[in-house]
Amino acid sequence: MNIAFVSQPFDRLNPGLQNSIGMWTYEVGRRLAGKSKVTVYVGGIPGHEQLRGGKGMEYRSMSLEPDQRLVRLLERKGWTLGKNRPAFSSPFYYLFYALRVAADIAIHDFDIIHVYNFTQFISIIRSINPRPNVVLNMRCGWLSQLDRQIVEPRLSGVDMIMGVSEHVTRGISDRFPGLAPICHTVNNGAHAVQTSRREVGQDVLFVGRVSPEKGVHVLLEAFAYLADRFPGTKLKVVGRKRQLPMGMLVGISDEPGVSGLSRFYTGGSLDEYQKYLEGRTTELGLEDRVTFTGFLPHSDVLDLYTRSYLLVNPSLSESFGRSLIEAMMAGIPVVASDAGGMGEIVRDGESGFLVEAGDSKGLASAMALLLGDRELGKRMGEAGRRVAKESYGWDLIAAKVYELYRNL
Repeated sequence: MNIAFVSQPFDRLNPGLQNSIGMWTYEVGRRLAGKSKVTVYVGGIPGHEQLRGGKGMEYRSMSLEPDQRLVRLLERKGWTLGKNRPAFSSPFYYLFYALRVAADIAIHDFDIIHVYNFTQFISIIRSINPRPNVVLNMRCGWLSQLDRQIVEPRLSGVDMIMGVSEHVTRGISDRFPGLAPICHTVNNGAHAVQTSRREVGQDVLFVGRVSPEKGVHVLLEAFAYLADRFPGTKLKVVGRKRQLPMGMLVGISDEPGVSGLSRFYTGGSLDEYQKYLEGRTTELGLEDRVTFTGFLPHSDVLDLYTRSYLLVNPSLSESFGRSLIEAMMAGIPVVASDAGGMGEIVRDGESGFLVEAGDSKGLASAMALLLGDRELGKRMGEAGRRVAKESYGWDLIAAKVYELYRNL
């Protein structure tokens, strides 16, 4: 089997530095390479020249000129023909990247072309490559959110759709019932963590992009309720300080509580949320109790799991919730909001607690139960690790992908 992964042009694929999609591509791709030839198309951005393919796996870097200028123009002009037609849904968004990928695919004998999120790439790739099967992997809710007249014609070129969670897959099937038979759920995976190295501390941990939809402001409010009761506990916020552009989620989402996040976009700056969090931390008197680490290599994040007591994901919108399964692999109890796919991961009252999205007091109550009862935390951590090992190991995820490919 000859497989081509078409990365989003801005994805990071270097081991240890990947974003979620980059990690999925790397972990699944290198496992499939034992049975198939795997080619990964990436955008020509700094760092990709360091990539090395293993046996049966090759990276091909495509130039992003003149795409970057065109994308800036689209975003500056606010290309839109309505509420759910943002710039990134335009057929011109990274058009030249898609054309270069399509042309390179045409000179190889691929059986599977695996595309992430961007439906406009499918039309271009399919027009030049009519024979291979095309798989669309949706890691977000765009097929449920974008204007139907834009995305529906593009889906005619798809042979299979993978959703990262049942939440995402169900949203696609409900909106496009005719596509339900070709929709499948394939989750994120997580690395096994050596729990023998675990040093049970008191830190509360958040891992993810520091952006409004991730709910870090809700977590700060919740932590403030607990500060006096648990004076030795500190909060570590780990992740890139990168506010997601409004049009990519807040501007197109119909999820409760998400539209209100537009208040963090009034200044026209993508660091507005970071400034708000810094100011709020000071107002709450938490300067010495909260640390914003910024981006850390994945190996450092895995080490932090072994030295923390509790992982919290307070997201208001979440397609899956990768930090939850990583924490569970490390034997850490988790507290999460019930947004998106996270309710599929956390077994409420068994491996952790689920609370209503945006409810800072509910979040604080759940955290207090675990911080005040180490035996409960230990039991939930052990239960979560069993669930993670049974359902989210990378070998399991890759095996499911391979079987779905074979069925095509």
